[in-house]
Amino acid sequence: MRSRWAAAAAALVVTIGLAASAAPRALAENNGLAASAPLMGWSSWSFLRGDPTAAKIEAEASALKSSGLSAHGYDYVNLDDFWYQCPGSQGPNVDQYGRWVTDAAKFPASGSTNGIGVVANYVHSLGLKFGLYVTPGISKQAVAQNTPIEGTSDTADQIATTASESNYNCGGMTGIDYSKPGAQAFIDSWADEFASWGVDYVKLDGVGSSDLPDAAAWSAALNRDSTLAQSVSG
Repeated sequence: MRSRWAAAAAALVVTIGLAASAAPRALAENNGLAASAPLMGWSSWSFLRGDPTAAKIEAEASALKSSGLSAHGYDYVNLDDFWYQCPGSQGPNVDQYGRWVTDAAKFPASGSTNGIGVVANYVHSLGLKFGLYVTPGISKQAVAQNTPIEGTSDTADQIATTASESNYNCGGMTGIDYSKPGAQAFIDSWADEFASWGVDYVKLDGVGSSDLPDAAAWSAALNRDSTLAQSVSG
């Protein structure tokens, strides 16, 4: 697959906030990013919270550009939670390969371009970079439907555990057993989808020390095509 990750993201960094009961510490990949300037920009969670839409994200991107902030290095426009369909506690809606489905009411498609891709294209047209939010694990809906894992003969039920994963607002995520065939391929397929949408930055949220395998899997997946910035927050 041709890389679609932004070249400006020079390397991948993973920062992990451990559970409150443990002494906080940070882990980072030894790839040089920590030596460069910190990533700066705007996140929808700081203002829009649970009500992001394509129009609002594009307006904020435009303001970041017109205000002159982008000229000072504030060049990331990051869409946080509530971009995907969440019908209830059973977990996010999923596509045929078990990945979250974009909420088209908030982020309408344009022709064959997914609604997230539409926003990413607009952000890129301003010379800015686009980030997107995800949480560890796999949706319980994917497990219930036993969706196939793209490019493999494996299925969601074969890689899922019974342990709950943190998805603060939608819920319904369950763990992944990364010793199982198909587990890494599932994360790879999700990263490839994000790449096809034009995502430059991935925020992996709701993590603790038990989610180190998820962080490692996403790191490996994102590094397959190129390097980009990845934030993992607790």
